[in-house]
Amino acid sequence: MSHKLLTVLGKAIKGDYRTANYQFDDDCITSSYFGLALNKKIDADKIIVLGTSGSMWDNFFLQLNGADNFESEILQLTELAQQDKVSQTILDNLIDKINACNDNKYQCKLISYAKTEAEQLDFIQQVLDLCYEKDKVTLDITHGLRHLPLLVQQVAQLLPLIKNIKIEGIYYGALDLTQDNTTPVMNLNGLLLINEWKKAFNIYEVYRDMNAFSDVLEKTLPNDNSYKEIINNIKKASFYNQTHSTEKEIFAIKTFLKIINDKKETLPPVFNLFLPRLQKELNWVDEKGLWQQKGKLAKTALKNNRYINAALFGFEAIELRLCEHLNISQLQFSDKKENIMNYLNQDEECYKKIRIKYHLLRRMRNFIAHGKDEDTPQFIIDLMENENKLRRELLSTIDSLLNKPLP
Repeated sequence: MSHKLLTVLGKAIKGDYRTANYQFDDDCITSSYFGLALNKKIDADKIIVLGTSGSMWDNFFLQLNGADNFESEILQLTELAQQDKVSQTILDNLIDKINACNDNKYQCKLISYAKTEAEQLDFIQQVLDLCYEKDKVTLDITHGLRHLPLLVQQVAQLLPLIKNIKIEGIYYGALDLTQDNTTPVMNLNGLLLINEWKKAFNIYEVYRDMNAFSDVLEKTLPNDNSYKEIINNIKKASFYNQTHSTEKEIFAIKTFLKIINDKKETLPPVFNLFLPRLQKELNWVDEKGLWQQKGKLAKTALKNNRYINAALFGFEAIELRLCEHLNISQLQFSDKKENIMNYLNQDEECYKKIRIKYHLLRRMRNFIAHGKDEDTPQFIIDLMENENKLRRELLSTIDSLLNKPLP
């Protein structure tokens, strides 16, 4: 495991990079190449320099220890860069020599201009291949062609996912914002946090488990006791979700929403950025009754092709609705079942329609949750072999049982 700095070179121009006084939070470092200034702060084990066949390789090499010994070769690089003809072989030969004076710290990697989609994907793959499992990586997007930082951002999202790599920071030396001979340094790590929020919402949409937000909230919120209650209620809601204690889950979510509403003025900006979406995702807890809440969860699960959750929540919702309608306790299982069956088995046509839908949903739920058994009707088996038919039948059945008036 090592700490690597990935930095990009710009296109060759006459003259050197402009020397700047790069202002970090607690220090100011003068350099004509931001990547080298940044490394004085982070002290990476390896500096990987990415550049095209027309990048300013010569200017970069001239700033390294031992460059004076290879002036003629560096001068050749100047001519090759202006002709867009720098090769990986030339870079390897020169950096091998200069690394003898620099503890083998530098690696130079020739990249394409990434003009086409194929070249862009190849660029991303090449950068991924430069890093190894559990490395730490810092990214410098100051120099280089303007579209390359967009590709580097994709790399920053993929490295943790594919290789379990920690991104230490994404830095930009903002030369265009230089004032009073001082250039601000921007840490763009917030971009990574935004991506983590997006992933959390994607997970929650599918599984409806509040634990999806646990990690990203811990990274977003200040590390002090006044915010721990927010995380605790997230974890409680997740636990009660998994144990199907819906009422307790709802209470934990409502407590969570109240706390963040009370603390809204002090929450980090990135949290407030996603707060409206978070409140929208959790508005199912505001449905007026438990069966309505379960029904909304069922429909959301169906929308995300989570058929087991749709069937489970849907069946729970209709049983809760029947208990409420008949004024019986949902906790007394045998009495509940007897009362529901007596209600559904009445002779009138209106009860027959509800009875058919009820047993259809029960059979779909049992098959999805437990699989086929010797009593499974053939039409249920056929239904489970056709996703479109299953989705339509679940939607129609749940909608009929929850939205139509009960006699």
